[in-house]
Amino acid sequence: MFHEHHHKNIFPLALVGITLTLVLIVGLLYGPTIREQVKIATSGVSEVTVSEADYERNVVRILTQVDERLSVAGSDTGKEDVVSTASSELLRLLVPGVYQKLHLEMVITLDTLRQGYGSNDLSKVEEGERRFEDLRAQYSWM
Repeated sequence: MFHEHHHKNIFPLALVGITLTLVLIVGLLYGPTIREQVKIATSGVSEVTVSEADYERNVVRILTQVDERLSVAGSDTGKEDVVSTASSELLRLLVPGVYQKLHLEMVITLDTLRQGYGSNDLSKVEEGERRFEDLRAQYSWM
């Protein structure tokens, strides 16, 4: 019974047409602006670099602070905080291409130390210390 008296309504078609028209207008008005902003944002990222000397200086500063803070940290929890902070500081540094492998190794080594201090696992602490000794032997500036 309902189907016999039902008339087709143009409202859904009109609503779709108006929506598509508005999307097209907004795209035409703001599309170039958005593309320009994306271009500016991405061009600045690729141009950010750091010199090897600056990186070396920052790493030496961080490692010196680690040594100083570990010597005065009383508990393993305090030592865990020291190496966790150092790891965060290292991760914030910009890394020259030649030092990417070293950087990853330092972060992994600090994490090994953090695990050792956090779980009171002397073997992890010794492994982390040995890895740092190996890195310092490879990179005399450290």
